[in-house]
Amino acid sequence: MKTIKIKCLLAFLIIACYGYSSTKTSKLIKDFFPNSSLTIFQGRAVADVGITSIPSTMILGTPSARGKVTYEVIPSDATDKTVSITSSNTSVATVNKNGVIRAKSVGSTVIFVTTNDGGLEVRATIHVLAAPSTFQGRAVADVGITSIPSTMILGTPSARGKVTYEVIPSDATDKTVSITSSNSNVATVNQNGLIVAKSVGSTEISIITNDGGLEVRSTIYVLAGNSSGGGENCSASKWENNTTYKQKKVVSLNGKIWRWKPKKEGNCKPGNCKKWKDLGNCSARNSKTELNSTSLNFLSTAKVSPNPLSSGNDLNISLSEIKNVVNITIIDLNGRVVLDEKFKTNNIILNTTHFSKGLYLMRIENGSQFLTKKLLVL
Repeated sequence: MKTIKIKCLLAFLIIACYGYSSTKTSKLIKDFFPNSSLTIFQGRAVADVGITSIPSTMILGTPSARGKVTYEVIPSDATDKTVSITSSNTSVATVNKNGVIRAKSVGSTVIFVTTNDGGLEVRATIHVLAAPSTFQGRAVADVGITSIPSTMILGTPSARGKVTYEVIPSDATDKTVSITSSNSNVATVNQNGLIVAKSVGSTEISIITNDGGLEVRSTIYVLAGNSSGGGENCSASKWENNTTYKQKKVVSLNGKIWRWKPKKEGNCKPGNCKKWKDLGNCSARNSKTELNSTSLNFLSTAKVSPNPLSSGNDLNISLSEIKNVVNITIIDLNGRVVLDEKFKTNNIILNTTHFSKGLYLMRIENGSQFLTKKLLVL
């Protein structure tokens, strides 16, 4: 026991004199304790990592469907500068250890760069868009929702509704679209646009053109109808203590309806914590509920003019309203981003003097809503 204490004291003195990470310390430790498993880190630790370049948008079927993420490890003389690079959704885009990104399908994914020394992480989102149409004929330039119910109430005539849309130009060769619901447990929609409410909650109705893959979508909220008893008569499933809930999940408890607010999954008892939003009594919910807001579909009424646009002229974008900041990204068919800006106004004027003649894809994002449009510059 005395020998162990002496060795520990000697090791401590060596480290105190020469530093924990010095080469001389490692040599002395090995000389005094040849059979010791004690290891001394030699070198300089990683302090930070950052992405220096990454494509924000990729287009299938074009050169931009293949890109690369580059990064910088700080300090430049760090001993272990190796990293792992991963994609959160490999069905949308993959990335290899060299940072080469390959687009696979329409959607979004997050690219992560993580240092092996210290586990420091940086991330960036990539959007993959559909390839422009190559068929002979008049191409689709835009699609917009002309009407859709923002709120549907179970057990009432409003539990059935319809989404209508307009494809521009009216004489486009292929005006067919696909219409889908993101949550068919809440509401279903057929290819004629007929929507049928099924249960309390929310769902997104998406309309995607078969020519060009242009998309517009809008959120529908399904509410409980009037009930005489409340509680067990609520249309939403009853809250359970041993269940984990996702964001926007709706449950019923004690005659009220509650919606889970955080992005992170979890659970706590409605009424006892602030992570549940009180949507009101089951028996009191009607069409005057706070969720019945026509502003939910504001992006579907976005107007972009003139389109086609004469080179050098201003492009006007009009939105019925916006929530916080609207982001507009415009890319050419080679995947080059020609504009990526944020605005806090619903009447936007873009200077296009640096745009070359040709076809562009424009993405308008505001909160959880987005739509894509084609822009032709003559």
